[in-house]
Amino acid sequence: MPVASGKVLPYLQTAIGIYNWQQNFTDPLGSKLNLAFQPKDLAYQIGLGAKFMVTKNAGLYVEAGYGKYILNGGLSLNF
Repeated sequence: MPVASGKVLPYLQTAIGIYNWQQNFTDPLGSKLNLAFQPKDLAYQIGLGAKFMVTKNAGLYVEAGYGKYILNGGLSLNF
């Protein structure tokens, strides 16, 4: 879908899944470390972002959110 340059496209993103975590940390003697924090089985993520179209096929984007603290930015190309 072609987009005119100078346009701002806001968006919302979400994700949900199962967190599969295993503890493999050991101390210098080879014993497993007992961490006080055990992650929950449910993983989730939510974020807000915006794409700033510089030309018809290229834009810059920035997004931030929660779920392992999301902060991204970059270049978006549409072919």
